[in-house]
Amino acid sequence: LLSRLYARGLGRVWRAGAGRGAAVWQAWCFGAGVLVLFLALASPLDALSGESAAAHMVQHMLVMNLAAPLLALAAPAVVVLNGLPAGYRKPLGGLWRRLDPPPLRHPGVAWAVYAAALWAW
Repeated sequence: LLSRLYARGLGRVWRAGAGRGAAVWQAWCFGAGVLVLFLALASPLDALSGESAAAHMVQHMLVMNLAAPLLALAAPAVVVLNGLPAGYRKPLGGLWRRLDPPPLRHPGVAWAVYAAALWAW
């Protein structure tokens, strides 16, 4: 569902004009992040992880060290909001702006919070 909203929103954002919403590299990051999630959670690795602690830890590493940073770099919020039906876009967009302080939108800040949480854990 999220990938479909992203694809729909990306089409809308890119039709609106260059420099709005998402760069090409961000779209690639989103696609790669989703692909890594698929490989970790819906491939034979998932079945193997029930029998092998090593396979389970590989899943953790794929999700934490590849998928999460790729999805953070993609910064998909604006694109996903544009993928929603018109009736939901404006209210959810306003809610997003109120709840999300601008510094938290920066991928570098997200990366630092991730690294601190991983270290503290």
